[in-house]
Amino acid sequence: MQKSREITFLKRYKDFCYFTEEEFMEIEKYTYLRSYKKGQVLFDLGDERNRMYLLKSGVVKIEKIDFTGEFEYIDFLNQGTLFPKIGFLFDEDYYFSAVAYTDIEVYYLPKEIYEKLIQHNASQLMNYIRSQSDCMKRQMLKNQKGIANNAIHRLSFSLAVILEDFGTISYEGGYEVGFPITINDLSKLAGITRETASSIIKQLECQGRINYYKKRLVFMDTNYFMEYLND
Repeated sequence: MQKSREITFLKRYKDFCYFTEEEFMEIEKYTYLRSYKKGQVLFDLGDERNRMYLLKSGVVKIEKIDFTGEFEYIDFLNQGTLFPKIGFLFDEDYYFSAVAYTDIEVYYLPKEIYEKLIQHNASQLMNYIRSQSDCMKRQMLKNQKGIANNAIHRLSFSLAVILEDFGTISYEGGYEVGFPITINDLSKLAGITRETASSIIKQLECQGRINYYKKRLVFMDTNYFMEYLND
């Protein structure tokens, strides 16, 4: 763990960009930069909610398992994401778990500091509310697509979200996801079995929609997937 010397990095991101210089002086006092190796846990469901994190590099997986232990919700967070936003100002415990899906770097600061400052900065608070509204719209779209009986549509939508969040231009001519992703996690994203997900991935490969080899995912037909993000 090291004291952050890169506060200017935070100013690039919407969840910090409206703070004043005076407010940033206080943020700098309490902000730290830490590295986590792949698989390390940042926090677990039910832990005391005492920190806010900003992902500087890498990918974080969030997950929540229901009381039966059978249903698991997962999602992936990309660079520049502030988390957790669920429970802002009110919750005392974390609502989900967060795990380093790749090697990562995160900034963190006490949640009391961030929440205190944002309550007294109207521009930053309005920006936060706007981002929460965008998150709710996206979650509603996920719920809408997620109840589809057609497993192909469900997985294709989940892949479309990954493409939008993580796709970068590939030398193969498509868009590549810059980290390995397992069939098991793809199945959890779509709420289908691993066997079904594996079968659909092979089908999408045969159709020329994607390339998937050794957990490496490349989107070849981006138009097909982006159609799934239209509401």
